[in-house]
Amino acid sequence: MLDTVNGTASSTMEIRPLGGRIGALVEGVQLSGDLSPDVIAAIRSAMLHHKVVFLRDQQGGSAALEDFAELLGEPVPYTYSDPPEGLEYTWEFDDIRSDHWHADLCWHTDPVAIGILAPVALPESGGNTVWSNVAAAYAEMPEALQAMADRLWAVHSAKKPIALSFPDPSEEELQIQGRFGSEVTGARHPVVRVHPETGERVLFVGNVVYYFEGFARTPGQHIYELFQYYVMRPENTIRWHWRMGDVAIWDNRATQHYGVRDYGDEQRTMRRISLKGSVPVSIDGIESSEVA
Repeated sequence: MLDTVNGTASSTMEIRPLGGRIGALVEGVQLSGDLSPDVIAAIRSAMLHHKVVFLRDQQGGSAALEDFAELLGEPVPYTYSDPPEGLEYTWEFDDIRSDHWHADLCWHTDPVAIGILAPVALPESGGNTVWSNVAAAYAEMPEALQAMADRLWAVHSAKKPIALSFPDPSEEELQIQGRFGSEVTGARHPVVRVHPETGERVLFVGNVVYYFEGFARTPGQHIYELFQYYVMRPENTIRWHWRMGDVAIWDNRATQHYGVRDYGDEQRTMRRISLKGSVPVSIDGIESSEVA
């Protein structure tokens, strides 16, 4: 399958699927603030369909990426309610641990809608990122498990996550955990949310689920692992091998991702831009809410 969209007078954009359920390569376009509305719409449509899209050999750098992001959505600070001086919405992070399955900022009542990621420095080998299609994960679950998930609500908290742990954390990692944990209180989300653009039912869990309403922590851990079984199935995932000049754009509402930490003491620095999301809605039309 190959989708072609006329971009500018000098380029043609092609979308090449990379996997059966997730991932596509976008070719023939340089990201910038000069792209036409048709090209922006085509990139967005490809992302919605394939959940994550990748571009190679991007030459514009941070400024071009920021200009493109402003056409795609509303950039927001990734982590901090009150960002430190000099940190706006483009966040460069050096070896911040993300070796756990997660969706960005899901302890907020309005989690990130779209994530954009590009490498600044890469290790000689390793440091890949894996994405999972959580709409496909939900669709693959047995009907009885879907029915259970449809009725469940979960509290997400950066302070007391069910699955996030850093063995022997460094001082820097402890500081990062403190920043995440002190930023907000948490959010009550439906385990199955209705995607605001595609209408799909998606499995909305991840590493900062604190507990499932109506369940104690121990059985909740088993429920979490049961859902994640479908999230982590290879058929629902794609693994991206980074090269300098790459850009990934993913639908944070319909995916989880995992940064593979297999590069020892080598440097891995990434540049991230996050685009503002909306409040999740359950299949019954009930919105997420903040919790203490």
